[in-house]
Amino acid sequence: QQLHLQQQHQAQQHQAQQLEAKDNHRLFHETQLQYLRAIADYAKEQQQQQQQQQRQQQYLQQQREAQQQAQQQQVEVQQNHRLFYETQLQHLRAVVVHLKDKLQLQ
Repeated sequence: QQLHLQQQHQAQQHQAQQLEAKDNHRLFHETQLQYLRAIADYAKEQQQQQQQQQRQQQYLQQQREAQQQAQQQQVEVQQNHRLFYETQLQHLRAVVVHLKDKLQLQ
């Protein structure tokens, strides 16, 4: 009788330990899963931040390029103006020389 009760108690104890082990195992996996989800969320957030930074850098780059282009065009316009006035001046000088020649001939 005593031996039978002892065996029964040991069996129950063994069963309880098995249940606890299963429970611990389940908890471990759940914790691991939460940890992996947290890592995934963090990685996703980092990626989004990186993409936003890239977009900002692209925007700044486009701004700089547009500014450089505008400056370049301004320089070209100034050069064209200078050339235009130089050409006009040469033309007027030629007219003056021509008129002087005409006056000397008279």
